Amino acid sequence: MKFIFLLLPLYLSANIFNEVDEINKLKKYQIISFVKKGNNVPVVIQKDREKTVQVTFERYLNNDFSSSEENRDLIIVKSGSLRGTGVLITKYRNSEVKPKYLVWLPTIRKIRKIYDPLSHNGFGVLEKSLVDEVKLRTPENEYQKVVSIKNLKLKIERGKVKKSRYSRRVPRKAKIVSGKFYIIEATPKKSDWYDKRVSFVYKKRLLEYKTIYFKDGQKIAEIYRDFIKIEDNYISNYRYSKNYLEDSERVIYIPKRSIVLGKYKKSFWNESSLTKIKR
Repeated sequence: MKFIFLLLPLYLSANIFNEVDEINKLKKYQIISFVKKGNNVPVVIQKDREKTVQVTFERYLNNDFSSSEENRDLIIVKSGSLRGTGVLITKYRNSEVKPKYLVWLPTIRKIRKIYDPLSHNGFGVLEKSLVDEVKLRTPENEYQKVVSIKNLKLKIERGKVKKSRYSRRVPRKAKIVSGKFYIIEATPKKSDWYDKRVSFVYKKRLLEYKTIYFKDGQKIAEIYRDFIKIEDNYISNYRYSKNYLEDSERVIYIPKRSIVLGKYKKSFWNESSLTKIKR
């Protein structure tokens, strides 16, 4: 009996890490899409030393694909210089198998297979922490532990966003989330772009509102998220990240009206859908 009580904290911690991972990766939904509906459209606002770029996009995620595939994810850029670019991502249940990325290049009307998404122009509006969080990292890739539980008034910072046709609905006022938070520390099992990650997870709903990435003792990235409830689960429809190494910021916002559950057939997630993307 004593042995069981010694193992209980480890079991509870593993459940916390897995639940947070499922929420961040939208695994609670079988099929979920973010689409343009009028002026309601998912948008990425990227700001660096030189300029600010706003890019709209659509995303179609199928978490129930096959016995060997964990999910297929289709992302389409809808505006800007990359308009018409599409990316079809296949993630496998076997964590040893790397995800497959197929990129539709509208200017030459060809599909290219890539292995490092961050080195490709089609991912120019993304960043390491986002690709890592949404596609690459799994709880098995890190050593994780709950270091404390604290009562906090956690401030969810907002990025400074100029109003435009597609960004006028983006939240601009900081939000305070009060309650008990798990403070989780994680370190990658293999050498990576960060060597420590600290997460602030709202205990009541296991929502990861804030994450800080470190490298060699220096803070290199910071992420703030906000969540909305869709049916019985929560999704992060607002994400504000700061990359201190690149001196850049990004805001990703998904209006509630843009979120669609179900609707599409499995045949939608294939290469022919990439070739049909309109520019």
